[in-house]
Amino acid sequence: AVAQVLDERIFRPLGLRHTLLPAQSTSIIPDTHSQGYMFGTATAFAAEGGGILSPDQAVAADAGTLAPNDVTDINPSWAWAAGAGISTTNDLARYVKALGDGELLSKQMQRRRLASVLPVDPTKPDGTAYGQAIVKYSGKLYGHTGELPGYYTFMGYDPKRDITVIEWANLLAAPDGRIPGAVLSQTVIDELYGT
Repeated sequence: AVAQVLDERIFRPLGLRHTLLPAQSTSIIPDTHSQGYMFGTATAFAAEGGGILSPDQAVAADAGTLAPNDVTDINPSWAWAAGAGISTTNDLARYVKALGDGELLSKQMQRRRLASVLPVDPTKPDGTAYGQAIVKYSGKLYGHTGELPGYYTFMGYDPKRDITVIEWANLLAAPDGRIPGAVLSQTVIDELYGT
């Protein structure tokens, strides 16, 4: 019933016609979609918490003799509501703006939600902060990320400057364990805000 609640309370009110939380029993992705890739296996990624390759495998990956696996059709049901949602760039842009400006909440509830956002590192008040299912990046962009073997998504909205940033990557972890999408989104944030 989570999919139904999301549809009734978020997807339909915001007009997100290309966003869904599929049934846990399916790995079907609507056409057209990108392929998702990862080095190693999803099982190893979950067990190791990151998919970092051995030194020999990393050398082979850097040399181009070890290619990532296509994990597009892995059933994301293990992540369920925390990662199995499917959307488009336009729908995510619409959603993150509503997340940042509180369109689906009362003014009082949005104030409470934003007040819940506290710095992850208290010594860096303008660094990343987290609250009630909302992240604030570099003290400016409200949003969230989504990670699943083969995919990484970043969405952020700055209500003061009316800036929306959506970023997708179809490789979750690089051979060295870094998240290419996270590196890219941080680069964009640094460029926008000089952080």
